[in-house]
Amino acid sequence: MYKKDDAFIIKPEDIRKEAIAAGSLPEALQIPGSIFLTFNCGIIEKLKETCGLHDWDWPLGKHSPYVSPRKCWKGTAHDHGVCVFVPPMGASPIAAFCEELVCLGANTIFLLCASWGLGEKYLKKGQIHLPSFAFGQDGTSSHYSPGEIKVPAEPKSFNALSCALDKLGADWKQGGVGCCEAFYRITPEMVDAYRKQGCLSMENGEVAVLYSLAKVYKIDVGVLLQPYIDLEHGWDPSFMDDTYRDTCHLQARVAIEALEML
Repeated sequence: MYKKDDAFIIKPEDIRKEAIAAGSLPEALQIPGSIFLTFNCGIIEKLKETCGLHDWDWPLGKHSPYVSPRKCWKGTAHDHGVCVFVPPMGASPIAAFCEELVCLGANTIFLLCASWGLGEKYLKKGQIHLPSFAFGQDGTSSHYSPGEIKVPAEPKSFNALSCALDKLGADWKQGGVGCCEAFYRITPEMVDAYRKQGCLSMENGEVAVLYSLAKVYKIDVGVLLQPYIDLEHGWDPSFMDDTYRDTCHLQARVAIEALEML
């Protein structure tokens, strides 16, 4: 549940007030409790098909002083309203964006996207990664979980996703995800260090932030990843083929199934 904290200079409710002052109706700003965040066309494709999504011109996106979603849709899953956003990419922007979402009523947030595999031994092409923890000093998670560089998954959503993965017969693994905001500064030593910590893949810090937000706001947060590159082989656009798209579709189906369990 969102709680106002006067200790901070800038607060998400300030943005809501600004939008209303500019002429937006309060009810136009409110969002359904269940949110899907994704950057992946294949996931959006399946969510559109399953949830009957329609384009949505969300008024608040015009007023945020820091970030705004690239695209918004509204729809229905299991007779409940849902929103799908293409959010800003990166730990700091997605943290601010999700604070605004929680302020406006979000209580369940699923991030469905891709990550950087640490080798086929750890995560195979087309295999779904359910992160059991996020590890690393990058990102803004330390502002929400002071002193922690290993942030565990939110248990309720993690269990729902694991049950849904099994129910739909997915090929999946659980394990940590490492954080690195500097995509072009990943070294073999960094990759090996994350492997030794129990990580299966890496990304740029969004998972750590979301898992930290779950603890602060007591909301349900779940993440499903799949590799779009294998860091043992470097950049290879051919990795994103039909197998990748099929796995995107499966990620969406699993998240919808997990939402029903929650």
